[in-house]
This record gives sequence, structure tokens and C-alpha cells, in this order.
Amino acid sequence: MTYRRTLFAAAAALGAIAGAPAAQADTFSYAMNLNPTEPMPANAYIPWAESVKNRTNGDVTIEFYFSGALLPNAESLAGTRSGVADLAYHAFTYTPAEMPIWNVISFLGFKVPKPHVVAIAAAEYGLLDPEGNGEIAKAGVVYMGGYTTPAYHFICRSDKIAGAEDLKGLRVRTPGGPWSEFARSLGMVDVNITSAEMYTAFERGAVDCATADPTHIVTGANLLRVAKGFNTMPMGPFFTGASWIWNPDSWARISEENRKIVLEESARYLAVNITTYVADGEKAKQAGKDGGITFVEPSPDLVDAYQAFVADIDDIVVAKGKAAGVGNIEKEMADFTALMEKWDGLLKDVDVTDADVLGKLIWDNIYSKVDVATYGIR
Repeated sequence: MTYRRTLFAAAAALGAIAGAPAAQADTFSYAMNLNPTEPMPANAYIPWAESVKNRTNGDVTIEFYFSGALLPNAESLAGTRSGVADLAYHAFTYTPAEMPIWNVISFLGFKVPKPHVVAIAAAEYGLLDPEGNGEIAKAGVVYMGGYTTPAYHFICRSDKIAGAEDLKGLRVRTPGGPWSEFARSLGMVDVNITSAEMYTAFERGAVDCATADPTHIVTGANLLRVAKGFNTMPMGPFFTGASWIWNPDSWARISEENRKIVLEESARYLAVNITTYVADGEKAKQAGKDGGITFVEPSPDLVDAYQAFVADIDDIVVAKGKAAGVGNIEKEMADFTALMEKWDGLLKDVDVTDADVLGKLIWDNIYSKVDVATYGIR
């Protein structure tokens, strides 16, 4: 009897091993409103997916849906949460009700208009800060890292844009948030159009200026033929968004070993994204100069107006945070400001054009602290 029981137990154990589901190749849909030739997909998201596929031996394969083919940006959060897409690129400005903290802290980038600093501070806030990560998790998705544009500038149809008085009364397209507030503080008129409409609006004279990063000179809005002036004063970059938000069930389908690989590659390509995007911005500036755009130094009155706006930002953030129902906005403002100051210091003597060096710093200080066994697993 003992022998038969032992035999049956062994057979059952072997059956359990044979029947256990092994890790299998899986394909994950990645939705974004960007097209594949824009800087972030071309330089970072497509290579990231290739690297993840190679390192996981095809177990994690990414299938792209560009240009809003699967989900428009306004629906990418809800669509990812519900499983229409496995993961998505998402700008938090489209979902202010679900991301009030992230939308309000977008103003803080004006304090330190350095893309590398702001992008990495945002990644740490999104991955490790209880409120920064908690707001995204409460929205029903798993955050894997963000992005930033190069610093924004006034790009205009005229080259007479040196001072605050020159800009007063001009119609400007902004992405909203702090850029809109700053433009209005100068007496400019904010025009609500999409980035896709910027070229035509410039061409027809429907707007006089745009606040945009310099890559829009040659890609995106492609303003080279219709812009005459570029004010060199940097404004805060756009950073309140996610390169990768995952559906929790989709994230859980990935083995723990492969989730670590995804984290590693996300840290690496966060660095690649920043360095290449900023480099593309510099190339676009040169293309603008070569194409006849006048690069205009800001006059003292415009610099003073910017500094006055920055001096008021904390008060603006607190007021907007309370209006949005964020009860602890003073703490969140202080926490994110401290992260920017931290990374401004850490990057002081670092070659921020070297993505490998930057990626290692990001991994060591942020992503390596994520518990791959539990993060995003419910």
C-alpha cells in the first residue's frame, strides 16, 4: 500500500510539472497618438520594443498602433485600463480629473527648465513617490516611466518678438497649463487648436505664435516654412505624461524575470529618449537658422516677466491644487521640487548627452528600487 501511494504521488507530481503553464511568447498592443517618424517613437519606443523582444527571446513582443489607430490620446488611459490596449503612451493633460496632482505639478518645470532634470525627477515621482505613483495606480494602470520634451520657446510668424511688449496682444497656440498662464500674463491671446493644426494656422495667419519645443521646426507641426522668429528664452518643458502605462492584467501576464527586463529597458530608453529628443531639438534649431528663421535673444523685460511668473508659481500651484481637490498639494509641490533639486545636483557634473551614463544613474537611483515581484501586481 505504501509503495502504491508513493508511486501515485510521484505520478501526480510529474503530471503537475508537465501540465504547469510554461512562459510562452505573448504579444502586447501598444497604443499612441504619435506617428512612427516623430522623435520619441523613432528614437526610443520602437528600439525599446525591439530590445525587450530580443532580451525576452520573443516572450514579450510589442505590436504598435500609431497615430491613434487603436486609441486616441484622450481615451488612452481608459482604454488601457479596460484592456482595449495592453499598454499606451499617455499625456496626463487629457485626463485632469483622474490626474489632478500630475496636472498641477506641470507648472513646476518652469522653475528648472532643464529637460534631463525634469524628466528624471518625474520618473522617480511616478515610480517611487506614494502620491505620484498612487494617483496613477488609482487610475487603474501601471506606470513604467515618462518623457519630456526639450524646453519650450515662442516660435512666431514675425521676428519682432524680443520683448514682452512685442508679444502683447499676439495670438498664441499653447498646450494649456503653465504655458497658457504665462502667455496670458504677457497679454497674449491663447488660441485653442491642436498641434496638428499649427502649420495651417500659421500659414493662414490664424495664430501669430506657438509655444513649442524646437523639433516642431522640422517635424510635428513642421513650421520651418511659415515661422520667421524664434525667441531663445527657454520655458519649462512638457513632462506630465507616460511613455508606458500598462494594463495591470497584461503586466501580470509577464513572468517576473521578464518584468525585470522590461524595467531595465524602460530605464535605459528613458535616458535614450531624453538625450535624443534634446539632440534633435538642437539639430532643428540649426535647421531653422539655415532655413532663414531669426533667433531672437529675449530683452530684459521678457526675462523679468518670466522670473516674476516663476516667483508666483508656488502660489499658483497651491491655488490650482486646492481647486482640483488635492488636499496635500503643498506637500506634493515640495516633494517634486525637492526631486528636481536632487537631480539638478546629481547631473551637475554628468555628461547628459551620454545615454549609457544617464541610463545607469536612472537604474541605480530609481528603477532598481522597484520590487519586480509586487509592483503593479494586484
